[in-house]
Amino acid sequence: MGEELGLIGCLVVLALFTLYAVGAFHIIRKTRDPFIRVAAGGITVWIIGQALINIGVVLRLVPVLGIPLPFMSQGGTALLAVLMASGVLLAFARTLTAPEEPGKVAR
Repeated sequence: MGEELGLIGCLVVLALFTLYAVGAFHIIRKTRDPFIRVAAGGITVWIIGQALINIGVVLRLVPVLGIPLPFMSQGGTALLAVLMASGVLLAFARTLTAPEEPGKVAR
């Protein structure tokens, strides 16, 4: 990917994975349901860990393991699994309650 997108493209991809992790940790922190915390934590560790391992292989810090970069793989099954897990995270995010506005009376 670095050959096609260059340094700026690689930095954008790294920023997007960081944003994904921040959003997922926001879901983990704000929910009160223990199942959502565990499931969201597992999905986050899976996807971000897979990305870190792939980046480590590209930088030659980790031996070649054959793990594709999430959201960028050419195969259908790895991409489908990551997209489905992201959909589950989005469904978890819909369960979060909106913060109450100051001055509003709760009914």
